[in-house]
Amino acid sequence: MIRRAAFAMACLGFVGGTLGADEPKPIPPEQFDAIHRMIKRQPGEWAWADLPWVIDFAVAQRKALSEGKPIFVALAAQGSPVGCL
Repeated sequence: MIRRAAFAMACLGFVGGTLGADEPKPIPPEQFDAIHRMIKRQPGEWAWADLPWVIDFAVAQRKALSEGKPIFVALAAQGSPVGCL
C-alpha cells in the first residue's frame, strides 16, 4: 500500500511539474532536415525489422521445413503469439 501511495505521489509530482512548463519552441526551418535525419531510423539500426517475418504459423512451418531452418515465435505480454488475442 505504501508503494502505491509513493508511486501515485511521484506521478502527481511529475505531472504537476510539467503543467507549468513553458511551451516547446518550434524547430527553425533551417534545422529541421538535420534534426529529422538525426532521429530517423538509420540503416542497420534495427536489424530485426529487416528480417522477413512470417505471421501465419502454417506458412512459417512449411517454409522452415523446406529450408531446414528452425522457427522463432515471438510471444506477447499474455503469451499469445503475434499480439494479444
